[in-house]
Amino acid sequence: MADEREVEIQIIDEDEGKETETEGVGHVQSFFVEKDQVVASIIRLCGSSLPFERETILGEITKILLKYQEQAHLLGPHIEDLMRPVNDALVYFAISTPVHEKVELFARL
Repeated sequence: MADEREVEIQIIDEDEGKETETEGVGHVQSFFVEKDQVVASIIRLCGSSLPFERETILGEITKILLKYQEQAHLLGPHIEDLMRPVNDALVYFAISTPVHEKVELFARL
């Protein structure tokens, strides 16, 4: 009987340089495989104004990051890259949005 926690993980064989797929609980990853996918999803999230689209994107990001829950040290070196799109969106908002719109927005929170 398969354990519900089993996930597919892509590993790149450093000697051969090709991808192999393995299944199993307890497999140890050595790097953040989906970094580019997560960064792209964060960029899409920052640019989305539709609530259902944001929920879908957040679900995608969450699903990926949950695989790293017990190996969070693999995400550490990439935190700055993951947060850069969020920071850029906040800076753009701060510069481009009139003060009265910011006040109205934060009043609704």
